[in-house]
Amino acid sequence: MKVKMYFSVLAISIAMLFAAIPVQSLAADTEAVEAEIMDVYGGADGIISMTFDDGYYATALVLDELLAKYDLKASVMMIANSINTAQPGYGDISKFTKLFSTGRLEPQSHSMTHQRLTEDAVSPDNEYELYKSEISDSKTLLENIFPENDIVAFATPYGSMSANAVEFASKHYYAIRTTQQGVQTLNPASDAKLGGWYAMYSPVTYRNSFDSAADPEATQWNWIKKCIDDAANGWYIPITHRVGDVEGAELSYKMADKMFAYIASLRDEGKVWVTTYSEAVKYVRERQNSTVSAYFDEESIFVDVKMTGTTDDGLPLGTDVFNVPLTVKIEVPADYSKIYYTNAGKEYITEAFSQGSKNYVYVNVSPNSGPVKLRFSSTHDFGEWSKYDEEVHERTCLECGFIDYSEHVWDDGEITITPTHTKTGTKKCTCLMCGDDEDFKVKKTDDHTFDRMVESMNFKASDATCVSGEKYYYSCVCGACGTETFDVGEPLGHSFGEWKVVKEPTAVKTGLKARECGCGECEYEEIEPLGNKPGISTPVLIGIIAGSLGIGVVVILVVLLKKRKA
Repeated sequence: MKVKMYFSVLAISIAMLFAAIPVQSLAADTEAVEAEIMDVYGGADGIISMTFDDGYYATALVLDELLAKYDLKASVMMIANSINTAQPGYGDISKFTKLFSTGRLEPQSHSMTHQRLTEDAVSPDNEYELYKSEISDSKTLLENIFPENDIVAFATPYGSMSANAVEFASKHYYAIRTTQQGVQTLNPASDAKLGGWYAMYSPVTYRNSFDSAADPEATQWNWIKKCIDDAANGWYIPITHRVGDVEGAELSYKMADKMFAYIASLRDEGKVWVTTYSEAVKYVRERQNSTVSAYFDEESIFVDVKMTGTTDDGLPLGTDVFNVPLTVKIEVPADYSKIYYTNAGKEYITEAFSQGSKNYVYVNVSPNSGPVKLRFSSTHDFGEWSKYDEEVHERTCLECGFIDYSEHVWDDGEITITPTHTKTGTKKCTCLMCGDDEDFKVKKTDDHTFDRMVESMNFKASDATCVSGEKYYYSCVCGACGTETFDVGEPLGHSFGEWKVVKEPTAVKTGLKARECGCGECEYEEIEPLGNKPGISTPVLIGIIAGSLGIGVVVILVVLLKKRKA
C-alpha cells in the first residue's frame, strides 16, 4: 500500500499544458502538489536485508570483504553473551566494534544465550525471568556494547518462540524474524501472524537436502536465486550461519560471492534496495506512520513529511532512531529536469523522469525535519563561517538550511613553546575564515642547543690555572658537547720561582732581574746601579771618580814630557 495525498492539481495541469511557461509564473499563489511516499527507498521494487546468525567473527570478516567488494550492507544477529564474554570463534568486543564502524555490517539481537523459548522449553516458574534475560536484557547489553547502533530487531533462537515470548518481545522490538520460508510483504501488520511484524518470513540459504542432490552447488544456487526472485516485489530476509571455506559453512566463499554479485546486479538495475535489517525496518515503520504534503510557494516546490509519535501498536517512533529518509515521488512541471534540495543538512541532486505523459522526481525527506525546498540551481545564501571541529568549519544556507563544510585556513601562527631537536614546540594559529584558535605542534629542530652548564668530567675542558678557574664546555640537553666554555671556581694564582738576573747593573745603569711561574708568566724587577750600593754616598762617589780622572791626567802628562826630552 502506498501512502498518497491528493491536492488540487490545477496549477500542475496548466503547467503541463504550457510547458514553455517558466515555473515562476506559478508563484502567485500557493498551490498543492500531488506527492506519494514510495514503498521502498529510492523507488525500488523490493528490499533485500541479509542476516547472518550467531555472530561468528570469522564469518563477519568474510562478509565484510564481500560487502566492500559489491558495496552492500548486511546484519549480524548477535548472541549477546557470546560477544560479551569473547568466547573463542566469536571475536572480542574491540574487533567487532571496528568491523561495525564501516557501516557495512551492523549488530542486531539473537537473544542472550540462544536458549530455546518455545512453550515446551520454558517453565512457568521462571518464564518472565527467562524472557527478560534472553529478549530484553540482550537488547540492553548490545546497545551498551555498540552504542552507535540501534537494536530494533530480534531473531528467534531456533526459528520460533512461544506466544508469550512473542508478546514479551513485541514490547521491546519493532520486528521479529523467524525461519519460515516465504516472501515477506512490504507492509507487515502489527501482529504475530506469519508475515506480520512479529513473525517475519526469512528463508534459509542452506538445506540438508542439498547434500543429497546430484549437483549440490547448483541445487543450492537455484534455491537462493528463486528466493531472491520471488521477493522481487517484496522483502527478502535470508538466514545464513557460517560463511567461507571452513567446516560447517552454509555458504562457501564461491557461493557467497555469487549470491552477492547477483544481488548487486539487481541493485544496480534499480530493482531492489539492499540495506541492513534495522534500516529496512525503520524505513517501513516510518512509511506506515507518515503522511506527505507538497506545494508550490514563492517559485519553489516544498515537500514535508510528518510522522506520528507511535506505531499503530503503541511503540514509540522517536526521530533520534527513526530518521531514515523516506523517498517521495513528486509530480513536477515538464521544464523541471535537474533538481537540487537539502535534507538533514546534506545537499542532494536528483533527475526528473517521465512516466506516461507526466514528469516526476524522487526526493528523500527525513520525517518531521521540516519542509524541504526543491531548487533549480546549486546556489545558496550562506551565513558566516563558524567552527565545526578541529579540522573544518561550517556555514548554513539561510534559505534552505544546507550546511557547507570547509577545512580551516590557518595563519602562520605564533610560537608559544620553542622547539628543540629533542622536543617539539607549540604554536597557536587562527583560522582566517571563522576565527577559531588551535594549538599545533612544531617539529623538532635539526640543530643542538648548547645552553646547559653541567659540571661533569664528560664536559670538562681544563683544570683551574693561575689566572682562571676550571673550564667546562656548554652542553645540549641530549648530551652533546659544544665548543664554548664557562669557568667554575677561582683561579689558583701564580707561583713564581727564584729571581734570575737577566741584565747586570753597572755603576750608573740599572740592571734587570726576573722570576717565572710554571704557567710561563714572568715577573720583572730592576736592579739598581752599582753606585747606589749601600755605604758609598754620592759626593764620595763623585770624588772618587774625579780623583781617578785627575790621576789619569797626571800620568798622561808625565808620559808626554818624557817623550819630549828624548
